[in-house]
Amino acid sequence: MKSRRMSKVNIFMLYIAPLCMFILGCAEPLPYKAGDYFKYKECGRGNERMDYHVKKGAESHYIVTVYTYHLGGRKAYIDYKVNKRGVISGLSYHYNISALGYYRGRYPYFWLPPKFREVGKKIEFNDFSGIGKTDIVVAQSDWNDREMWVTERENDLIRLASYFDKETGFLIAMEGASKSSEDYVCHELYDTNLDILKSFFPSE
Repeated sequence: MKSRRMSKVNIFMLYIAPLCMFILGCAEPLPYKAGDYFKYKECGRGNERMDYHVKKGAESHYIVTVYTYHLGGRKAYIDYKVNKRGVISGLSYHYNISALGYYRGRYPYFWLPPKFREVGKKIEFNDFSGIGKTDIVVAQSDWNDREMWVTERENDLIRLASYFDKETGFLIAMEGASKSSEDYVCHELYDTNLDILKSFFPSE
């Protein structure tokens, strides 16, 4: 009788418990929380900026707001509704940005989740412009002597490489060039409230 009871417990732990966790939406806690922010600027010049701010939303969701600053101080922003797994479930555009591309099931473009940290994995992002993009993890490399996961963007107008911190998965830098010209673009993290990332800040 005791062994039969134990076998039922084992069956529950092996099969039923993971299913319950999936249905209830249980997941590893996100590495960001309400109040966190991540700011990126053009390498060297800083004429263009992209800021991510995390705010508390309703029903256990976060609102991740992306601000873009262009030449002359023009600002636009997008609100992403993000669930507890970091996946976008809704968004709203502001300041005349058109709703382009799909967004449900994608991730905001400032964090690479653990399940994608492997060479060959593909991830669907919505970038700072609100447009859906597909990146593929191509290598482990370094940025300013720190280990990174490197992704490249597929089917885009530019050849873009993005560098995500190997340990935390946060976006540290991105660089690339237009496929029709040699214009080089580069943005890197220069401000955040997370102490663990402050060592990545560029030297002034």
